[in-house]
Amino acid sequence: MAAGVRGAETTRGVTLSLRRTMSMNCASGGGETWSWSVRQGWIQIAGLISDISGFLLIVTEWWNAVIRERAVELFHTAKRYEELAEGLARTASAGPLGKRFMDYLALTLLEEKERVFTRARQLADHDPVRLFRKRLRNFVTGAALVILGFALQVLSAIPGGLPIVGILP
Repeated sequence: MAAGVRGAETTRGVTLSLRRTMSMNCASGGGETWSWSVRQGWIQIAGLISDISGFLLIVTEWWNAVIRERAVELFHTAKRYEELAEGLARTASAGPLGKRFMDYLALTLLEEKERVFTRARQLADHDPVRLFRKRLRNFVTGAALVILGFALQVLSAIPGGLPIVGILP
């Protein structure tokens, strides 16, 4: 390790280091100051990780919206089954065979309605305000991570780096 460099780590030609320098300014009294530098390759990796994390958060929220939409569709289907079963129950049929068939059909529709309604309840969420805030927070965080990833990748693509802020080529 070079003199005056503390915390240097080299992996396959990429260096992330923290340098200690001595300040000899008489007005400030002298002392130690710390500066850091990072290679552009690490910035690009951080940008890619930020991009994929943000993208996955947004995809998760999209998937939750699809599940929620399916729950709403199932609620509407259950209501239609119930209305159809009530309509069949009011229908007068001729003879005992017709009455038995209508009862069987109404019972089948009501059982299907209960099955669909149970599935819809499993998919639906209970507290819409809290859920909206959580999903909005996840979406905004995902979008911010994607934008941060873009900015980090732009910083890593600047030819020659930005030595002023410690980004080395």
